[in-house]
Amino acid sequence: MFKNYLLVAYRNLWKDKISSIINIVGLSVGMACCMLILIYIKDELSFNKTNVNEKNIYRINWISNINGIITPNASVPVPL
Repeated sequence: MFKNYLLVAYRNLWKDKISSIINIVGLSVGMACCMLILIYIKDELSFNKTNVNEKNIYRINWISNINGIITPNASVPVPL
């Protein structure tokens, strides 16, 4: 029975080549984007999970104003 399903699918794919190519490419691009988004989310959520006091970790930003140009940086001066 499964062999019959594969044969019918093959015939339909071969009959409508352009439509089949568009559908297969669209499906593969959608799945690739979904996988990339999931990998990005997993990477973003994995930071600071190894520390016992992860609730008490903060980030200090340095905002510099040089000649009227405001630039935020993640690095701060050493004395701070």
